[in-house]
Amino acid sequence: MDQPLRDDDCVLHRDGNWLRARLGSFRSDVAPRKGHGGATPRSRCRCGRRKSRRTADAYVAIIRGTPLFVQIVFVWSAVIVFYPRLDPLLQGLLSGVIALTANTGGYQSEIFRAGIQTVQSGQVEAARAIGLSRWGAMRYIVLPQAVRLVIPPLTNEYIGLLKASSLLAVVGSVPELTTFGRSEAFQTFHIFEAFALVVGIYLLITFPVSKVVEWIERRYRVPGLGIQAPRTARV
Repeated sequence: MDQPLRDDDCVLHRDGNWLRARLGSFRSDVAPRKGHGGATPRSRCRCGRRKSRRTADAYVAIIRGTPLFVQIVFVWSAVIVFYPRLDPLLQGLLSGVIALTANTGGYQSEIFRAGIQTVQSGQVEAARAIGLSRWGAMRYIVLPQAVRLVIPPLTNEYIGLLKASSLLAVVGSVPELTTFGRSEAFQTFHIFEAFALVVGIYLLITFPVSKVVEWIERRYRVPGLGIQAPRTARV
């Protein structure tokens, strides 16, 4: 028999979307700072010390060399061991935030590094010639151009991170969207309908974001820098 959604299921569904939005906004605020902090010493050798560059290289190698699922389980187990008295919900949330932020920070450092290195070194030399310091050239010359270049890959990373947050379903205490779909599927035995709803919600979140960023990319594209969109021939 068909079983309609209960009020507590609707509340859980709403809380799952709210939690996803809050986690996404927190990671999108913290992770770019980590990404830029890791990209700067790796892209400009003279702007950072050799030790900081090696540390950033090791951090990126660890993040890129291990699966996100393993990172989430590892951080979760560490939180359980070191904070056993913490509420299970807080343990799951803390584990998810730490693992996802560390993961996307490693990938975003590579994105920022590629964007910084795309800017021609002659512009930095010209900035130094007129009296700007290394960090002044980075702030006023390199970063304004690099940030525009990294908007598309950063958006792809953010959307991928949003979808990767479904892996937090392994932490059963986190009221995540996929967790709600799995719970509803096995309670009502409407597996296809439950996960079809989850897929639809993911598309409603990611598709508008991608379209908005496409418009931002066209609006703030630097002429002659990066990959330019092909122009349509005039008749």
